[in-house]
Amino acid sequence: MAGRYKTAVFILILALILLAARGVPAAAPESYKLGNGLEVILIENHRAPVVSLMVWVKVGSASEGPDEYGLAHLMEHMLFKGTARRGPGRIAREVEAAGGDINAYTSFDQTVYYIDMASRFTARGLDILADMVFNPALDPVEFAREKEVVIEEVKRGEDIPARRLSKALFAEAFRVHPYGRPIIGFSSSIKKISQETAVAFHRRWYKPGNMMLVAAGDFRTDELRPLIERFFGRVSAGPVPRHFRKPEPAQTRLRTVIQRSDVKTAKLELGFHIPEFKSRETNALDLLAVMLGQGRTSRLYRMVKREQELVHSISAGAYTPQDPGLFVINANLDPDKIRPALTAIMAEAAALGRNLVNPEELARAKLNIRAEFIHSRGTMSGEARTAANFEALAGDFRAKDRYLAALEKVNAADIKAAAAKYLRPENLSVGLLVPQGTEADLDEKSVAAAIVKGVAEVRPQPTVAERAEVKRYTLKNGALLLVKPDHTLPLVALRAAFLGGLRYETARNNGLNNFMAQVWDRGTVSLSAGELARKVEDMAGSIGAFSGNNSFGLEAEFLSRDLDQGLELFTEVLTRPAFDPAEVEKARPTILADIKRQQDQLPARTFNL
Repeated sequence: MAGRYKTAVFILILALILLAARGVPAAAPESYKLGNGLEVILIENHRAPVVSLMVWVKVGSASEGPDEYGLAHLMEHMLFKGTARRGPGRIAREVEAAGGDINAYTSFDQTVYYIDMASRFTARGLDILADMVFNPALDPVEFAREKEVVIEEVKRGEDIPARRLSKALFAEAFRVHPYGRPIIGFSSSIKKISQETAVAFHRRWYKPGNMMLVAAGDFRTDELRPLIERFFGRVSAGPVPRHFRKPEPAQTRLRTVIQRSDVKTAKLELGFHIPEFKSRETNALDLLAVMLGQGRTSRLYRMVKREQELVHSISAGAYTPQDPGLFVINANLDPDKIRPALTAIMAEAAALGRNLVNPEELARAKLNIRAEFIHSRGTMSGEARTAANFEALAGDFRAKDRYLAALEKVNAADIKAAAAKYLRPENLSVGLLVPQGTEADLDEKSVAAAIVKGVAEVRPQPTVAERAEVKRYTLKNGALLLVKPDHTLPLVALRAAFLGGLRYETARNNGLNNFMAQVWDRGTVSLSAGELARKVEDMAGSIGAFSGNNSFGLEAEFLSRDLDQGLELFTEVLTRPAFDPAEVEKARPTILADIKRQQDQLPARTFNL
């Protein structure tokens, strides 16, 4: 490896994204309503000749009636099957002919259709989206065919154990509220949906007053407004129906669902009820998720994965949709470690509810969330999606600024209060996926005992748009340096790549490059894995290794203000990795578990075959 390291072609791509934007001045973002009630958000941005167009329809699976389960998602499929002017397949062909990409997704609360394309085709993109959402053919023959397609999609989902577990967890946590139903629906319910029911659903919900159009990218606002009026403003208004959803009663006791399946490793999901996005506690819950289970300095990663080695992977997130959501903790682990892992996870959650977090930990979490917002602005689709999310959930796309301002005001007492209020056993639903043959005494009672044990443990409080061309340079050591400045966002991204990877391996050392990549960023000659992780996350940055078929290397991302320190760390990891034997042995069971998990995923097994 050392010889190849010296002789390999070395490519270092350094993209500098600084604060001052240059080029065509952009109009301030604005929002307005058409005469028929359609909400419009325009975000003019000239840093690249592309545009992202999104139509958000304010209906998802949670608003379906008893005879419509799965119809919101099925309707998403049907809108790609043609209109009165465009036959089946023509929509995708038109977008692809313009070098664009079109897609859609359905959630509990909305259905979203979007196109990313070169800005010179903006008018064509608007025409296609308006035609799709207002004039779908909903042909009976195509409808019957697409029902079969979706039913097969449901069946494929049932073949993925992890997806089955998530569905079971939500069904257990939301026994009354429609968030407990799968967005895709059930095979039995989809079979019963008639074409007439679908037509009525579209007429009821796909009204201009129940939609939002978001455009972000390289356009002039004053020129785009008449185009929007032309394609979207001619549709007549109509009454917008109300959403009737039964609220979920407060949970008063621990709930458990255990699935035994033909899997090699176990999966654990914990879901605590939390408020909806508009709650004043959302900021504290988002910060709580970062501190508990996001990144290598998070408590669950440090204590449950690294120190106690109870899980192969672990993470946490606060899901705060339109209605009250869930604080979810996910872990992959060996079956014999389920109970100690539950105890350790709950011990960390309980510690956050008992002790004040230290200022350094809280500041790091705030920095990471702010950095996420900066990263989201890296693409036009990211700009559009962020604006649409805040408009849909907060009622104002500008609420992002208020969210960030409120984030800065969250203190240690707020974090402690949120953890104590929501991360409680009686507010918890647990989902377990275990291999067939796992000990029979793993049941609701033993799960409850492990959780209670964790809550009882007392752990000490932890210590604290200029479109520039790519420029090429050859360094004295022969390395090729590529630099592309971009002054629209305060970010810097780096990548060092070497020839290598799978094509250089033999049957004897197969997997070596991937193994090396797993351990490469776990410490250097002068920094332990924990010290390196703290230094990187204190800057809201990231450093990670990769390995593929033809290459391997290292990549990193930092805020531009931290370029000097970030480049120094990147260079140290690149040239002086520790490859500590202890870290190697910690990585080995994780890689073996990844190999086992591939056997649980039919797409992965098929691809490997």
